[in-house]
Amino acid sequence: MPIDNLFISGLAEELNTELAGARIDKIYMPRRDQLVLNLRTDKGNRKLIMSAGTYAAVWITAQKLDNPDTPPVFCMMLRKQLGSGRIISVTQPDRERIIVIKISSTDEMGDITEKSLVCELMGRQKNIIVVNHKGIITACLRNIGLEDGNRGVMPGLAYTLPEKSDKPFWLDVTKDDFKEACMDIGRADGEKELCSRFSGLTLALARQGLSADVPYEWFYETANTPVKPYIVMADGKMTDISAVRPFAEYTECLSFCEALDTFYGKKTWEDNLNAIKRETEKTLTNALKRTRKKIAEQKIEMQTAVDREKIKEKADLITANIGTIKQGEKLARVINYYDPDMPEITIELDPALAPQKNAQKLYKKYARLKSAEYHLRQQIEKNENEENYLESLIYSLKAAATVKDADDVKNEAREAGFIKKDSKKIKKPSAAAPRRFVTEGGFEVLCGKNNKENDELTHKLSSKKDIWFHARGVAGSHVVLVTDGRTPDNIDIEQAASVAAYYCASNGGVSVPVDYTLVKNVKKPNGARPGQVNYFEYTSVIVKPQLPKGAE
Repeated sequence: MPIDNLFISGLAEELNTELAGARIDKIYMPRRDQLVLNLRTDKGNRKLIMSAGTYAAVWITAQKLDNPDTPPVFCMMLRKQLGSGRIISVTQPDRERIIVIKISSTDEMGDITEKSLVCELMGRQKNIIVVNHKGIITACLRNIGLEDGNRGVMPGLAYTLPEKSDKPFWLDVTKDDFKEACMDIGRADGEKELCSRFSGLTLALARQGLSADVPYEWFYETANTPVKPYIVMADGKMTDISAVRPFAEYTECLSFCEALDTFYGKKTWEDNLNAIKRETEKTLTNALKRTRKKIAEQKIEMQTAVDREKIKEKADLITANIGTIKQGEKLARVINYYDPDMPEITIELDPALAPQKNAQKLYKKYARLKSAEYHLRQQIEKNENEENYLESLIYSLKAAATVKDADDVKNEAREAGFIKKDSKKIKKPSAAAPRRFVTEGGFEVLCGKNNKENDELTHKLSSKKDIWFHARGVAGSHVVLVTDGRTPDNIDIEQAASVAAYYCASNGGVSVPVDYTLVKNVKKPNGARPGQVNYFEYTSVIVKPQLPKGAE
């Protein structure tokens, strides 16, 4: 739900009290429509998020937000213009749905100047804009041209506030004006008409006001009552935020930032994660479709190559009957000596060629197909390995629980050539941090989150006497039961196998077959993709996909 002017007034005052004097320590963008400022204040470090996306707002967050390896151009411009700046004030101009953060920072000449970081939170105009001390826009998240009567927003133009409505602002209206409007409109489905009469009034507030015992008094009192932060609830779920006490179920928050972080925080984090997943999965799925199409075509070619003996038989039969076939004939009727019943068959000929040349043509085709079969088998094997690898990437992406996990899969796909490589240098991936569980017998179970982590877990972190698990025949995580020289019981084996079943593409079935063997029996083929292995001397067990007790 969009936040309204009333909520922003309380939010701006709160942010000004909390952040005035804070120094900008770091600037980054978790996604293209979100800006995060890491701030140092007298009260400790703070993290301010400015969102101009689906959930447009500005608030101090306690959420953990990932810093992408490659910053967008807009982020780099802000680092250059605002880096190490100090916040002077946070305000709401003219009661608009806008937050303005005034910042004192050093310009390119080394002079200290005042800039404004403007976050516009209204409708389609949601934007983040940097304005210099002369009122000129120096950077903006979204450029808006002057065509079609738009208020231009782009570097080089003077910054102006949105044009004000001719309608009276609802916070300035008298009680009599509210009374007249409410009496004309009535209470049933009149919120849209009421909003059309006053500016700054949201449908949610209009709906609540019209449901009050005396609507015009409620509007007037609300306009002249200090705001407080509330989360609107319905059946135990959060449905909206409000700066006035709702008539419905609600939770009162200690601060406006807490309300926003509670209501938007998880949604923002989920949006960041899902955005990466959607973009990467689309690319990988298209690559998988192309690979499968290629395999299907190669298998058709292979079938032709496998049937090449029939071509050689035809060439032999033409040669055996060379004296009875006349040049210029389109068909040759010959006895098939390769069939015990020796039936008469018809062979198509090229009438422009002599019978001997027709036979030679078929012998050459036979030789080409014989060579093609060898190469096709290699290509099909290569593409089937690619198919399995793509399936493993897609599985790892779907199983990613954090933005970092999803980014790791995206970077792996980029290194594998499925995603266009960025011209900028990518940070080296951090050390493996596999999922960890403990069986009832006290044995540690490690589970890789992606192909590279699977590789490191199996071939570097594990001992040769540890036990390795993998769901049979499907993409999934490598799972290792750490033995430390001890012998695990059957329950430990089953629980480790259940983890492998849980983190595989077959999860969702009643039972999943899982193979397990000693780590020393797991080998990585030369030139294989990350996570691809061969294993031998294994045992199989069928288990339910589930995690050990106490695991989240």
